[in-house]
Amino acid sequence: MKFIMLELGIALLLGMVGTAGAGLCSKCIGKMYIQNLGVCTSCGGDTSSGAFKLCHKCSDKLHQCECCIAALDPPAGKAAGETPATPPPASGSPSKKAEPKSEALELSADQDGKTVTVAKGREIVVRLAGNPTTGFNWKVSEISGAAVKSQGEPIYVPTQHAQRMVGTGGTFVFKFLAIKPGKSTIKLVYVRPWEKEKPPVQSFTATIEVQGK
Repeated sequence: MKFIMLELGIALLLGMVGTAGAGLCSKCIGKMYIQNLGVCTSCGGDTSSGAFKLCHKCSDKLHQCECCIAALDPPAGKAAGETPATPPPASGSPSKKAEPKSEALELSADQDGKTVTVAKGREIVVRLAGNPTTGFNWKVSEISGAAVKSQGEPIYVPTQHAQRMVGTGGTFVFKFLAIKPGKSTIKLVYVRPWEKEKPPVQSFTATIEVQGK
């Protein structure tokens, strides 16, 4: 009986760190972790365990395991990248043709410091390489002028590897929209969020000239 009580006491002391709510991959979800606070390598905030590298918020945003930073498995019943099928039109109703959309203007580090011209209403996509496991993230530093506006939060796409290697980095994707004729300058910086006094280790700047009525 004493031996059983000792085992229960150890289980309560170590415990599972909220596996139902934590962002853990299939490899890490069955393990036990000490319930002490760690430091998130992405935002510098608290993690649920000292063994974790990401807090729950950053894990959800980056879609990576809180413990090993591997890409999280897709939800059950859905393969990665799978999109729901479009239902066929109801019988007797005419099918509508989708209106053609202009392709987005793709920018990368090669266009740093350059001026590009786009038509009003066109989307601008900026893709920059980065590695959040080092604590660094790309973010919007400035958008001057009213010709362009940001389209939501940036997306991080980890590089896919056959053996689920971690710490290899990926690509940060930013989306902007040309809303009115004129010029806007976009500036992005690569920084650690908690090192507010340090200058960025990298930056990207592009001037967007929007044409059209």
